[in-house]
Amino acid sequence: MIHFLRITLFFYFLGVVSSLAVLLLHRRSWSAVTPILVLVGFLLHLVAIVGIGLETGEFPIQDLNQTLSFLCWTTVLIYLLSYYRYRIESLNLIIPFLVVLLMSVSNLLPEGTLGLHERLLNPLDRFHIVVAIVGVSMLFLTFATSLLYLVLDQGLKAKRPLPFLMRLPSLEMCERVGYRSLIAGFSLLTIGLVTGAVAHAGTMDGSFPWRREGLAILSWGILALILIARLARGWRGRRAAILTIIAFTGILVRMLRIF
Repeated sequence: MIHFLRITLFFYFLGVVSSLAVLLLHRRSWSAVTPILVLVGFLLHLVAIVGIGLETGEFPIQDLNQTLSFLCWTTVLIYLLSYYRYRIESLNLIIPFLVVLLMSVSNLLPEGTLGLHERLLNPLDRFHIVVAIVGVSMLFLTFATSLLYLVLDQGLKAKRPLPFLMRLPSLEMCERVGYRSLIAGFSLLTIGLVTGAVAHAGTMDGSFPWRREGLAILSWGILALILIARLARGWRGRRAAILTIIAFTGILVRMLRIF
């Protein structure tokens, strides 16, 4: 299946190249090419994931390599759904690029890197990991729209928008899509944290690795504060976008050491 993964990475890379071509050559009519190329990579990626699962007889999240691969696949799925739902062309500039970076790391890692401990192979812990992965995938969309919000807001304030700014969505669209994806991602992460704590409570020593999970919990807390402030006081805008980006970065860093 390694060959499928390399071909998958190639198509994701072509998607990044096509999005850069749209930006640099000002060919907006080419913008539909990127999701098509990424979709081809997504289907090949699915074949690889299913193949690995059939070969090993396990859900393909048994080590960091497989986890990053599955994270990339779910992120691409959410990207494609959101692109065809909201038609935010600027997502082509961010999410495929991040996926290519993570897929490159995944392909470079030796098989079995940071594999699951035998005592963590119970169904609840697997559920915890899968839910956390999907939650992080949703936050990729939140991160992308927050980043777009900052770029758009800065351009409007400076009254000198960048040449490609016309392809960016409105501030309202960034807020709406970012908020919806934040709620979904935060909810899944909350479920992941709770089920993870319960799963670890059943381990040999009954302890939860608070030091190792500290970054994830801190990032989760930032997201919780953003949501509470938004619901209670209608807080939004630049500061919320910056804090969201910081929280996503913390969660992604923890995801790279998920085991």
